[in-house]
Amino acid sequence: MQKGGMLIGVSAGSILTTPTIEIAGYGKDADENHVGLQDKHALGLVDFDFAPHWDGEEDSLDSLRGYADTIGTEVYACQDGDGIVIDGKVIELYGDVRLIDPRKRGI
Repeated sequence: MQKGGMLIGVSAGSILTTPTIEIAGYGKDADENHVGLQDKHALGLVDFDFAPHWDGEEDSLDSLRGYADTIGTEVYACQDGDGIVIDGKVIELYGDVRLIDPRKRGI
């Protein structure tokens, strides 16, 4: 948003701000691609993937680590009611938001 403003993405809307919607079809609670969608590009407003509705469980983070390793991108996992605010290059986390970075182990 070059002229400023606010964009709020909730659930699938938060995934649409990322480079791809691929994460929606990943994990135990994955959305099924019933229509055979091939182009999974999204808006690319941020340079990371986002996993909404994280259940707070370590097993779910392990699954997302596998995704991050496969795709090679950072993933923010966020529980319902928590969030991320991005202002320019500053990222603020609210609540129990976890960053999974495939370049750094132990996160």
